[in-house]
Amino acid sequence: MSLRLVGLAFRVLAVFMVCSAARAHDQWADGARVPVWVKQYCCGPEEAHLLDIGQVHRVAGGYRIDGLDRLVVPEHVLPSQDGQVWAFYNGGFGPNALVRCLFLPWSF
Repeated sequence: MSLRLVGLAFRVLAVFMVCSAARAHDQWADGARVPVWVKQYCCGPEEAHLLDIGQVHRVAGGYRIDGLDRLVVPEHVLPSQDGQVWAFYNGGFGPNALVRCLFLPWSF
């Protein structure tokens, strides 16, 4: 595990300790339960969106999602729990949506 990923994990854990529970989807695409930490860190008014792998592109400085103007920085990218691509973002699916978390398969 890289130091960058370990650092991210500690930052995420710190956020979880101070956040209150947020409402979100309860299951991944494979039926597994969405962990509480995902709901707390990635959700709130934001929504969980299941994407096609072809909608996400690795670019200099992060990841680009088709239809969104904002770049997703590596610090907001986590390994997918079910092998699917999930983006948690607010603002609807429009150019100004803010991606809080992007879950990608390990193979991406």
